[in-house]
Amino acid sequence: MTRIYLNGMGGVWDDLVDSAKAFMKVNDGITVDEVKQHFSQIEPEVIDVLIAQLQRQGDIKLVG
Repeated sequence: MTRIYLNGMGGVWDDLVDSAKAFMKVNDGITVDEVKQHFSQIEPEVIDVLIAQLQRQGDIKLVG
């Protein structure tokens, strides 16, 4: 299992954000659980932060 942590992520975080935006844009109406399942190789806490950041920025709208 790949573990990614927030401290010192730098460009890795930016790549993850870009990947998540692209995935969610293609999958309109996707749920939070589906996003977590797609990125299951990454720590759930990291995905929670990622989703929260994207929702705050208005980049994504998730169902549920």
